[in-house]
Amino acid sequence: MAFSDDPTKKLLNKLNEIDYTASETRYIEPKDIRVGRDPLNAMPRMEIANEQCSVCVSFIRAFPFSEPERYIVVMDGDDKEIGILESLSGIDDKSYEIIKEELDRRYFTPRVFAIYVNRKEGDVWRLEVSTDRGNRVYYVEHWHDKSHEISSGRWLIEATDGTRLEIPNINSLDKRSRSLIEQTL
Repeated sequence: MAFSDDPTKKLLNKLNEIDYTASETRYIEPKDIRVGRDPLNAMPRMEIANEQCSVCVSFIRAFPFSEPERYIVVMDGDDKEIGILESLSGIDDKSYEIIKEELDRRYFTPRVFAIYVNRKEGDVWRLEVSTDRGNRVYYVEHWHDKSHEISSGRWLIEATDGTRLEIPNINSLDKRSRSLIEQTL
């Protein structure tokens, strides 16, 4: 095999051709942005001081459970990354309120405070719970795949409709609720 046919050499040449600077992470200073709502469609728009204005922006948590108010990825209307807000502190009140509304809508996660029923019905489990959004019924299948302890005593459960439920602290549930949920976790 000639040296120019060496697959490792070809790969190294390809890697050297990639412009890594184009994909560097850009951190946005919170004090430099203003977020408002577009009057035509109520979607968020963001201005970066002396730079650009983007419409239909979206905000995504890089670490939704461990750092919910840090490392917020800002995407434009074409789903291209504008940059990352390392923290929400330092943002003006109106911008902060809009970002929080958007994040809350994206990461809607009812918090479970009591469990009334957890029983198997066919291939799924019927889960009747009290949440911060009221009493609800969810169905869960494959508990071991759809439930995760994200920190000590804090559980996240994904229902069949895609809703994510959070048990903030399983040890703070009443005895009956704990007994019902522990049969499946």
